[in-house]
Amino acid sequence: MFHDAEQTVIDYLTPLTDLLVTAEVPDHRPDVFIRVMNTGNKRLSTSHRIVQITLECWNTAGPAAANRLADTVETILSDWELIADSEDGWVSGPVAQRDPESGCARTIMTFRIIQFTE
Repeated sequence: MFHDAEQTVIDYLTPLTDLLVTAEVPDHRPDVFIRVMNTGNKRLSTSHRIVQITLECWNTAGPAAANRLADTVETILSDWELIADSEDGWVSGPVAQRDPESGCARTIMTFRIIQFTE
């Protein structure tokens, strides 16, 4: 069985960012947080898969602050051994996109991690 990919990313980023890293947008949103979403996977064998993860870096201070957060997270992730090697690891670099519901600034990026069964 594969470990929950979202939780793997949350467990990795939380101590390195000292921010709320969550799979859900909280009802009472903090000024800054990171949302983790599993946006698909490709099973390569019975014990090996690549999981696509989309991150949203939220910051009420505006787009520049959300972009800075995303740049920091991207730098942290670039050293992670679970990021797939080669260009397959990063699907989309940081892209600024306001939340349509709240208008809050957020910057979105997508990458792939490699997982093996436990």
